[in-house]
Amino acid sequence: MCRALRLAGFLSLLVRMTIETATTERMSSRDDFADPSLAGRTETSALYNLSSQGFEETTKMVSPGANGPVVQSEGIVSTEDRVFILQVLMKVRYVILPFALVATVCNVVVFMQKALRSSTSKYVIALSLAQILTLLIDIGLHVMLASIQGNVAKHYVYFAYGLYIFNYVIIIRRGSFIVMCLVSLERMYAIVRPLHIKSFVLVRHPLLFIFGTYSLTIGYHFYIPARYAIRESKLSDGSTVYFRTLTTFYVKNQKEMDNFAISAKVIFSYLPLLFLVILNVATVFFLRLLSSARQNLKTTMNAKEEEKRQRQMTITILGATIGYVVLSLPFALVALINNFHPVYNFQGPERNLLLVLQEISYECILLSCFTDFLSFLLLSSAFRRTFLRVFHLNRFVRRERLAADDTVTVDVSISNVTA
Repeated sequence: MCRALRLAGFLSLLVRMTIETATTERMSSRDDFADPSLAGRTETSALYNLSSQGFEETTKMVSPGANGPVVQSEGIVSTEDRVFILQVLMKVRYVILPFALVATVCNVVVFMQKALRSSTSKYVIALSLAQILTLLIDIGLHVMLASIQGNVAKHYVYFAYGLYIFNYVIIIRRGSFIVMCLVSLERMYAIVRPLHIKSFVLVRHPLLFIFGTYSLTIGYHFYIPARYAIRESKLSDGSTVYFRTLTTFYVKNQKEMDNFAISAKVIFSYLPLLFLVILNVATVFFLRLLSSARQNLKTTMNAKEEEKRQRQMTITILGATIGYVVLSLPFALVALINNFHPVYNFQGPERNLLLVLQEISYECILLSCFTDFLSFLLLSSAFRRTFLRVFHLNRFVRRERLAADDTVTVDVSISNVTA
């Protein structure tokens, strides 16, 4: 059983690193992602990424700095089939987004309660707020697109939102990687040196580290909004259309800007992900080591309760990790195909198939927003008890179940679930 838990946790972490690494590989690429909601609506086939990885827009119109034309040949999935499938999937996404938002808000509300208030809860709240912000940006883009009639290229706000707001989803996600490292380190230190945890710098100044991390991340990624500018052009009928082009600043400093982009991936993506793998493997190792050492000691009531807490923490971690891995596997497969198979890219003949697979995988990622909430709710008695009290749901739960929850107190870190 111990070996199975360690193997499952290690494999899930490797899968997560593969997913995020492939994701960040795509962040700085010039390949475009298509928005299914625009299928059949626009005259310029606006393409951009709605997968919380950044906005990349281009049109069939030739403009300075724009990407090359998309290959018009069709592959396994025809354009008509792609339009129909994506329209259906977009309706599904409209259902998932609000539920994911509500679940994340519940995490924030519950962890703000006095019963769960701690340094760890502050990191959890910061991560949840970052997730809420990315969901709101995604929802805002859908609302804006729904209000736009006709060709989106005629609306400046469409390009401004994509280039200067939606692109910050990249920064938020990368900053969250660092925060996950901090809270994972804090939890591992609590396990290794429980008597000295209150003097640990991450425990004494969590807000300072959170604010500093996101501020540093935003400042380092200045090259993202500085890369593109929005230009306008007059058509023969007198109407104005807008398009994306590279800025003069970027053209003059392209080598330095590209170096910043590469270093940002290493500093804010690759290294944190590698560090998260090491921390989570070490955390599981120390949990099992302490559990084995405790079995050799005389059993007391406090020892039994501590063993229950650690066992419940391990089960919570395992359950959340399995849920995340299952929902993330489609995205991992799409990312691997996109990176290693030359035919399956967004300018190639199989772009329609890739767009469909990407939308399916992204909706699975949205579903993973429920992983933390459901894991805490189902497996953590402290979270469940606080959730029921805050939202006045106690009357819907049997008293026997509430009494059972009162006998166990669990301190679970979101870093061990989502990192």
